[in-house]
Amino acid sequence: MEQRVGVGAGAQYELRGFGKVAVWSADSLIVGVQDHGGPPVSDVVTWTDFQELRIPFVARADSAMIYLWNPSSGNAWGDGFRVERLP
Repeated sequence: MEQRVGVGAGAQYELRGFGKVAVWSADSLIVGVQDHGGPPVSDVVTWTDFQELRIPFVARADSAMIYLWNPSSGNAWGDGFRVERLP
């Protein structure tokens, strides 16, 4: 899943949300931010219970692409993802 969101260049943001996978030892979910004018940032979910992710980034453009990717053959879930501007 990918979604482009508007951001303000030069501002600090955090991608927040929850993720989990079906089988701890076999499944994964990669969550990240790219195309924001800086280096891509991501985290990997391997938990079988929903856990909160917080991925900080600095926008260098007026939009960013957030994504959730399941590279495994099992099930993975994401919920409540949002981009928040930090003070």
